[in-house]
Amino acid sequence: MITRQNILFHELIGLDVLVLHALNRSQCSIEGLVVYETRNMLHIRTKKGIVKVQKRGTTFACTLPDGSRVAFFGSLIAVSPQRRTSMRITK
Repeated sequence: MITRQNILFHELIGLDVLVLHALNRSQCSIEGLVVYETRNMLHIRTKKGIVKVQKRGTTFACTLPDGSRVAFFGSLIAVSPQRRTSMRITK
């Protein structure tokens, strides 16, 4: 289950996402569904098509399945998705 505490270690594909801030100003306010993820990019399906957004230097807000929103810095997830999802949360 995806929560605020484990969002950085979870699969992002299928989540609604909003770009809050980006180094590329034209990408601010992009909103849509994450359809693919690489080490450095999120591919977001918007009303205008699929947009590739760089993770580093970007702040994202995801809508969780329970309807709450959580914001995070893209640089925190700038590793391959397979590696990130296999990491353990340490307390």
